[in-house]
Amino acid sequence: MRKLGHPPAYEENALGGWRLQPNLRKADLSYTRAREHNFVLNSNEDGLRTTLERERNPYSWRLAILGDSTTMGWGVNAEDSLGEVIAARLQSISPLNIEVLNGAQPGYSTWQAIWLYAEVIQHYRPDAVLLFLPLHDQNQVLISDRESQEGGNSLTAKTRVWLATNSRIYANLRKLRYNRAADVQLPAEGMTKERRVDRVPVEDRIESVERFKALNESRSVPILLGQLPSYGDLKRTSAIELEPRAGLQAVQAYADQQGISMLNMRACCGGDADAMVFPFDEGHYSVKGNRLIGEAIADQLIALGLPSKQYSTPPEDTETPEEAPAETSN
Repeated sequence: MRKLGHPPAYEENALGGWRLQPNLRKADLSYTRAREHNFVLNSNEDGLRTTLERERNPYSWRLAILGDSTTMGWGVNAEDSLGEVIAARLQSISPLNIEVLNGAQPGYSTWQAIWLYAEVIQHYRPDAVLLFLPLHDQNQVLISDRESQEGGNSLTAKTRVWLATNSRIYANLRKLRYNRAADVQLPAEGMTKERRVDRVPVEDRIESVERFKALNESRSVPILLGQLPSYGDLKRTSAIELEPRAGLQAVQAYADQQGISMLNMRACCGGDADAMVFPFDEGHYSVKGNRLIGEAIADQLIALGLPSKQYSTPPEDTETPEEAPAETSN
């Protein structure tokens, strides 16, 4: 991006090595594969794509969304991102001031998203939190995200972590033996004979959700999990055509056991896949894709009874609003 004359969008960070730069102001970015496509990226002082502050409006209802670049809205301006579309749809049915805090970060895994929530996003005091489980979790790496933060949990793992982070000889020997050794992460198994691990193995994914749940229990903040559609999902018109997604069965079982709602959006908007993504980037949604998927997400939230606080009169018409019984949705 710097070679193309654009400002840097990321800074080094404690986990994963990156985070959005804080206080970006109308950073005009373009794709390296489609330089004619530009979009504007802003961030607040915490490096989040939002204008919201930690201080709360007493008559607001705030949803935080977590995930990777797809959730954040890479490639579109803020007003066309999932968060803003969800906010507009929820606002249409609520007298409250609806706020959606976009806490997603490009390239983040489940483990990173929960780490960022604990470090930063929980201090924005959301009323509900929705984590879209990133597909990055299954990427093949030398050191998992949990090991990067906490170290290996066995002698073999500790040795692997130490060699990968401290031995230049080990790195050079890998490059001589494996043709993909220089790649930090690979998208699937079978691309190299080199032994690698998932960025977030299934057991770590469940552990991260368990920590996520514990962080919010003291304030009775509901957490929700979500699955966004891939380009392959968008090419299908029914749920029965979808292929199983790796690493989700155990997480779904855990969510069911704990009473955590899972918003499965994989079959929400299929049939016109090419219009839903960029022609030069099938991994990110176009303006149309963000709009259709965002509205479908909002409708599922409404079906779950969110926003959860409803008032009998608009907040601006009374100083002490009377809480009305919650409406049920069929």
